[in-house]
Amino acid sequence: MKRIMGIISLVQDDSRIKEFTAKRPIGAIPIASRYRMIDFSLSCLVNSGIDNVGIMLPTRARSLLDHIRSGKEWDLARKRKGLSYLPPIFEGERSRLGNIASAYDNIDFVNQSDEEYILLVGGDIVYNMDFLSVYDCLRESGADIVAVYTRARADKDEPGALITAALGSNVVTDITFCSSVKVGDNVGLGIYLMKKSVYVDLVASAYERGGIDFLRDALMTMGDKYVAVGYEHTGYAVTIGSTMTYYRVSMEMLEPAVWEELFMGERAIYTKMWDRAPVEYKSTAEVSDTLAANGCIVRGKVDHSVIFRGVVIEEGAVVQNCVVMQGAVIQAGVHIANAILDKNVTITEDKRLGGAFNYPMIIGKGITI
Repeated sequence: MKRIMGIISLVQDDSRIKEFTAKRPIGAIPIASRYRMIDFSLSCLVNSGIDNVGIMLPTRARSLLDHIRSGKEWDLARKRKGLSYLPPIFEGERSRLGNIASAYDNIDFVNQSDEEYILLVGGDIVYNMDFLSVYDCLRESGADIVAVYTRARADKDEPGALITAALGSNVVTDITFCSSVKVGDNVGLGIYLMKKSVYVDLVASAYERGGIDFLRDALMTMGDKYVAVGYEHTGYAVTIGSTMTYYRVSMEMLEPAVWEELFMGERAIYTKMWDRAPVEYKSTAEVSDTLAANGCIVRGKVDHSVIFRGVVIEEGAVVQNCVVMQGAVIQAGVHIANAILDKNVTITEDKRLGGAFNYPMIIGKGITI
């Protein structure tokens, strides 16, 4: 896969998950007790043998830069190639908007590379796949572009790009952006493989027409200029674009089959390392069906929840169906259910809080209740 450059776009619509993106991009959102969203795409690229990776940064990138740093954990801290940050270009008091503008601003990075192909992925996908099969699909089909999709497993009242292929083939005949998704729909994952010349042409053409988004203003308007084929990823894959999807995926990771597919196979998911002690389960702790990261201290009851690093749950506290991010403190006597707690939240003694399983309570970063 030395012929492929990977580009991760973090310039994404976060309007449906804005509770977590006030100071961080979607790619920096914590998930699965010790990972960040971008870990999945970065790890998939590296595991596929792609060693030249550029990250198109949004304006709020500090937490993501702190997480990835030199890329050492992904074996991308190299003298030649490796990891490159592609920052937005500022004009006056504000930056240009959209991933087309960001791609155009950094087109020299692509043109100066030795690779023949560009693999464009998002930083908002939970998945674990080998991109070698995507490359094989492009090479064997003779097409110009491969668009990766997955079949929706359930109805979702959330927008998605639906990919339609010709009967009896995988040639894409239509890409539509719909407000909701039905079970069985071919939902695009925002992963595209193409020759470098095709990528440069699509970006430049869309930018010159005033385009903003690569999918809507480049792929969906290219007409017959290029041939695209679809590649179905049959494993677990979800694009997280809303708070509800984030919560649902977090709960699905408690299912052994999902966890094993994502994290226990031959292709590891890498993340920033933290040197902390293992979880301390005290004599009063009752824990079931829970993911808990290192550095936690548990004295209370925890059921069907995801607990991040450094969380403290005091004796007499009950935590159920929750996502509790790093550094949170749940004091004695607290009962909390169906909730997402961002980093460094404190719930003081004897509070009773909860949402519904299909509409969780959200407590913002650093809040004390």
